[in-house]
Amino acid sequence: MIGLLIACGMFVTSCSEELVDKRDGGYFRTFGGKTLIRNISAEEGVMQIPLHGTKTESVIPIVTISTGDGLVGNEHLWDDYERYGWLLRPATVYKTAGYSSYPNTLDMEYHFEWVKCASYKYPGSAEGVLQVKYEKNTGTELRIITVYLRNEDEGCLLLVQMPENGTDAADENQPE
Repeated sequence: MIGLLIACGMFVTSCSEELVDKRDGGYFRTFGGKTLIRNISAEEGVMQIPLHGTKTESVIPIVTISTGDGLVGNEHLWDDYERYGWLLRPATVYKTAGYSSYPNTLDMEYHFEWVKCASYKYPGSAEGVLQVKYEKNTGTELRIITVYLRNEDEGCLLLVQMPENGTDAADENQPE
């Protein structure tokens, strides 16, 4: 009986260590996928979300910021999406600003639609942070932004902002 308890304890401990070390959840360490969904109120605000990479990465770069998660998987169409204003590639911004590679600083923000995003990876650490600043939603519809990060791993933040005024205005034109 004691041997069984010790064996179970060792199994639980090894599973816990495996879960901590597994990178299945991407940079956000989410279970069941690499996407983190954050619902936010209509008010403006700032959030910092922890990132978990590897020590060998010098940066955890934001690759795209887009109006929907369906755009991320179609990398061959990113040029068109950016041209139509549906997606922003931070590389376009930092190269225009004179950087040859992704700047590891929260001071270099990427503004798209109603958000400003930046990422920072602590030197010599596997840890980092994604900073997201968002504007107030004074409209009647919810808004969605997707922030996609990729280097040695990947992660996707799906930011859903509720409307300040609800969706009653959209229902006014519906038949009764």
